[in-house]
Amino acid sequence: MSAPLEIHSYRRPSRGTARLRRILLAGGLAGVLDLAAAIVQGAIRGTAPERILQSIASGILGRDAFDGGGMTVLLGLELHFFIALSAATVYLVAAERWTVLAERWVLWSGVYGVLVWAVMNLVVLPLSAAPFRFQFSVAAVMVAWTIHVVCVGWVIGFVARRSVTAFTTGTQGTQGSGAPR
Repeated sequence: MSAPLEIHSYRRPSRGTARLRRILLAGGLAGVLDLAAAIVQGAIRGTAPERILQSIASGILGRDAFDGGGMTVLLGLELHFFIALSAATVYLVAAERWTVLAERWVLWSGVYGVLVWAVMNLVVLPLSAAPFRFQFSVAAVMVAWTIHVVCVGWVIGFVARRSVTAFTTGTQGTQGSGAPR
């Protein structure tokens, strides 16, 4: 006779697996929200979503990205989420080391959202093959900063808050309100 099947066995994910899940969650949500904001802004200006994604791909391909059809749209989508996941990784790992980033997540992740915008627009974009540059006006910068604070920084910071609370209590996701301090 065989042993009875254990239905309620549950193994807590390892710290590395839990970290990867948090990175995927934070980066995925930030990527979706940031892209949605870009699509809405593009729609206001009459720009198709495909063109927005091709403009991201143009960072690698230059002007040829706009003639690449669906393949460059897909490349732009992949690059966008690679950047969002990278931003999430940096903040989440830093928040594990410096817990103030999670404890005061509203402040520090908001600052981080602006920092992500600055790195992308003042370092990455000028070094890329993209055939355009960000138009610096006070209104455009304020809108961009607001989007990056809310859709990128605060989303990543909220996940970091829950992540650090889970790791410091040893519950890996079942503890902590995530409420701002």
